[in-house]
Formats: sequence, structure tokens, C-alpha cells
Amino acid sequence: MAPYTTPEQLDATHSILHKTFKSCKKKSIAWRKWQLKQLWWMIKDNESAIIKALHADLNRHEFESLATEIKEMEEAVLAHLHNLDEWAADEIQDAGYLFGTLAGARIRKEPLGVALIIAPWNFPLYLTVLPMIAAVSAGSCVMLKPAEVAVASQDLLVDIIPKYLDQDAIQVVTGADRETSIVLERRFDHIFNTGSPNVAKIVSAAAAKHLTPTVMELGGQNACFVTRSADVNLAAKRIVFSKYSNAGQICLDEILLKTSSGGVTINDVMLHAVVGNAPFGGVGGSGNGAYHGKNGFEAFTHKRAVVPVPGWFEYLLSFRYPPYDMKHLSKITVKNPNFKRGETMEEQSVGTTMATRVPRLPRTSAKWAAVAVIFALVDGRMGGKPRLLEMLGSMMGGLPSWLPS
Repeated sequence: MAPYTTPEQLDATHSILHKTFKSCKKKSIAWRKWQLKQLWWMIKDNESAIIKALHADLNRHEFESLATEIKEMEEAVLAHLHNLDEWAADEIQDAGYLFGTLAGARIRKEPLGVALIIAPWNFPLYLTVLPMIAAVSAGSCVMLKPAEVAVASQDLLVDIIPKYLDQDAIQVVTGADRETSIVLERRFDHIFNTGSPNVAKIVSAAAAKHLTPTVMELGGQNACFVTRSADVNLAAKRIVFSKYSNAGQICLDEILLKTSSGGVTINDVMLHAVVGNAPFGGVGGSGNGAYHGKNGFEAFTHKRAVVPVPGWFEYLLSFRYPPYDMKHLSKITVKNPNFKRGETMEEQSVGTTMATRVPRLPRTSAKWAAVAVIFALVDGRMGGKPRLLEMLGSMMGGLPSWLPS
């Protein structure tokens, strides 16, 4: 077993990761793709070592390790690589004509920062590496704390991660309760913890001192209902299979009606946990937050509202300054809704929305020409720089030749 990380090493690692994130060098999409590909090769090159470590820790069969850990990790890397550009792209908001169309309001996806990932021992590699894949995809720096009781898996990660991944941004620390307590005294930007509810309470209390957001993936109640209409032999076969999988160290949750659960499989067991982009996470005593696929990317991402207000907006919003003039009251008055007082529940329409329609831009040449002329006049008032015409062109995918320039 590798020696545990010392308090001095923990401090140094914590400092390096925060310094790296502040430098902004690791947030780029190129860096994320590079590290995801390095993760792929780390897993692929070490499949035999992974199988050996999992056998040592859990006495698990090679086929089971390939199916439950290696396959899932490799597929996760490829899913993030395939979708990263789309997931990380700015979201254009339906913010109305003023702020949406004219001001270009958008949501920017930014990494939360330095993330601490605390992993359990029942899937000692999968439940360590999968959150790390999501964190790297989101552009976060990562401190990994694998389960110390899964010694072979812990030592394998300590050995291979420095060989493949950027050590300025991704580091492994080891230890038991004492070392973990020291780690939790430090401030992180995000904590992702998989484990028991009792440990989660300790982690949550430590995170609360720094107002650190968390994702808690905790053990479920393993509930399973077999109804009168079930094929009893098939149900027994599937339930016993799931309970013997991974040496019995796995959580089931197959209740739908009259209950609350993180996920549900009907007419089978555990399959909701392997649905690609479906959120995997708990509710209530089994945790909070979710990951897998895009949900994992979003778990380590801050959605930042950005509104690049152009200078000419002052003409539209100058009424906001004192002294106030009540002639502008219509500009801040909410229009009457399209429903009446006294409606009953039975009168409600289901499946429709009351979304306000954003006014459509004019389509005819004459109307576009009029808009362009107005924009040009405003540009002239602003010093002659064609900001509005530029924006008009970007909205149309380029200005037609017949518009004034």
C-alpha cells in the first residue's frame, strides 16, 4: 500500500490546484479534450491492471469488471468528447426582443473551479473516474480522494494518473479519516461525494462552512416490489443476479408509485443506472444532485448570465433614472394575462404554455431596408460606428447587398 498523503503534501496539492484554476489555462475546450483523450488511453492501456486491482479488492470476475467499470468509463469518455462542443457552447436565451434579440443575452458555461471528489470502495475505480471525467469535461481542476479500503485500486490510481494526466490540474490524495478531515478543512469550489449517509453528513457540514456546493451520491434502500402479475421465476433470477453482482455491494431502487426515488427500473433491475444521458442521483436520504452524460458536465458547471449591452441601449432605458416621470409607466407595467379570475381546476389546459412570443423580425426587403436606415441613423448619433448594422448582419447571417451600408 502506498503511504498516505501527508498534511504538508495536502496543503501543497490544494495550493497548486487553486493556482492552476486561477490562471485560466485549463479552462479551454482544447485542454479538456486533450485530457479526456489522455483519460481514454489511461483506461485502455491499463485494462489488465484494472481487472487485477478489482479482483484483489472485490474478488470480482474479469467479465464483471469489464462490463461494470471499464466499459462504462470508456463510454463516458467518448460521450463527453463527442458532445463537449455542444454542451460547452453558450445558450441563447429567450429573453424577449429587447434583451434577447437586440442585446444578445446568453448563458455562458463556466467551470465551478477546484473540485474535491471523494469515492467509495464498492466501485473503487468507476465511481472515482466517472465524476473526474465530468469535472475535466467542465474545465474544473480536480483533487481525487479514492477509498482507502480498496487498496489495490487506490494504489493503481496513484501510479497511473500522474503518467497520463496534467498534474497541475488533476491530483490524487490518499488517506483515512484523519487525512480526509484535513482535506475537508480546506475550501473547495465543489465537492462530489459518493458514500454512506453518515459520511455525507460530515462532508456536508464541512462544505457548509465555506458555502461550497455539493453533489451527494448515497446508498439507497434497495427496495424491490414483485407484483402478482410478475413472472416470479424471471423476477427471482434478476433480483438474485443484482444482489450477487459486485459481491452484493450495489444499490437497487425499483419503486415508482407512491414513493420517491433517484431512479426506477420497471420489469428489471438496475438498468436505469446505465442509461447514457439519464441523470443518475438520489433524492432525500439517498443524496442530492445527479450526473452521467450531460448531467455530469452540468454538475461541475456554473451557468453565468451574460448580457453585452450596446451603448445605444441608453436611448431605450434612460427612463430608469430619477427624477422619475410617470409618462413612462407603460414601460414597466405587466400586461394583463390571458386568463380570467375565478377559473376552476377543471378548466385548465394541460400540455400548453403561456410563453410570451418574441416578436418576429421583418422578412420583406422593404421592411429590412427601413430597419437598416433607422439603425444607421442611431449609429450616426453614436459617432458613426456601424454597431447596429453589424448586429443586424449577424442576426441575418450577413447583410443582403440591397441593404444600405
